[in-house]
Amino acid sequence: MENGSAVQVAGLVLVRQRPGTASGICFITIEDETGTANLVVFQQVFDQFRKEILRSKLLMVSGTVQREGQVIHVVAGSFYNLSGLFTNLVLPRLEGRNLLGPYGHEPDKIATDTQAASKVFHDGRNFK
Repeated sequence: MENGSAVQVAGLVLVRQRPGTASGICFITIEDETGTANLVVFQQVFDQFRKEILRSKLLMVSGTVQREGQVIHVVAGSFYNLSGLFTNLVLPRLEGRNLLGPYGHEPDKIATDTQAASKVFHDGRNFK
């Protein structure tokens, strides 16, 4: 995409960084099956979407493409927490069935609550 193009990207949050030398700018790296995306979040946007930025494990971002040579960033404008979609990854409880484990002798434990679903992916490396 060209510099300045509007874009929406989504992915798992890998890293959130907020260096003291960056004048309040937050850098976030997200990843999907195609690769990583580097997000630049200015202080005003961070303040507006603080909850989504800090709590999301699966994040969608609307922003603009910033290209400088080979370096490509997305300057974030808005954030959406999509972490609730993880509950769709959890298998439903199959009552009355004895599911055998990989070696045929231990029943599989099937997670059915949203807390278990939220632990599907790691918490990421985040600033404190």
